[in-house]
Parts: sequence; structure tokens; C-alpha cells
Amino acid sequence: MAIKRIKKELYDLCRDPILTFSVSPLEDDLFYWHAATMGPRDSPYEDGAFLFNISILKIIHSDHQEVYHPNINVNGILLSIFSLLVEPDSNDPLRPEVAHVYKTDRTRYIATAREWTRKYAMDFES
Repeated sequence: MAIKRIKKELYDLCRDPILTFSVSPLEDDLFYWHAATMGPRDSPYEDGAFLFNISILKIIHSDHQEVYHPNINVNGILLSIFSLLVEPDSNDPLRPEVAHVYKTDRTRYIATAREWTRKYAMDFES
């Protein structure tokens, strides 16, 4: 039953893709997918490429990338990431220390988010 549902979801995504991110199975295992989204324009994440490996049972943290954001941690939510990059929910954070900076020192938050984007989500060749 699970394979049938996963194939349907993959078919639906291929037929009607979501413009803010892409997904595809890793190799031939339908239970593991690769996903990517670009940072939204006019945000501290602009020009960043945020990559994720996903288990159908849970989202797997990538050891190669960190995101400085109050609502994204190692168990982040794929479908919400793009919208949360645009507008973080600092009232229900997964990372309270980042939410505190977001609420109290927006300039520092934006600078740190841009720094982490440059460091972890851009120029993967380096």
C-alpha cells in the first residue's frame, strides 16, 4: 500500500510540479528522496540552494548544510521551508535562541542568516 501511495505522490509532483522546490527519488528506492529549494528573492536566503534528503518516514538532516532559521532544525518540514524562509514563525520556534535574535535584533538576524547562506548554501564547489 505504501509503495502505491508513494508512486501516486511522485506522479502528481511530476505532472504538477511545485515551483518552489524539486523532488526526486534517490536511485531506485522510492522511500528516499532528494529535494531542493532556492532561497526566496529579497530574503537573507536569496541565491542559496537548500538541499535535503528525505525518508518517507522522516526528514533526514544533511551533514553538509545548516540553516540559521528559528523554524528549521534537523527534523524540518519540507513543504513549509520555502514559506518559512520568506516569513519565519518566531512565535512557535524549533530553535528559540534564533527566534529571540529574530524578534529582538532583526539586523543581526538578517546578517547571520545571509552569512550562513553564503557559508552553507552557496558555491558547493569550494
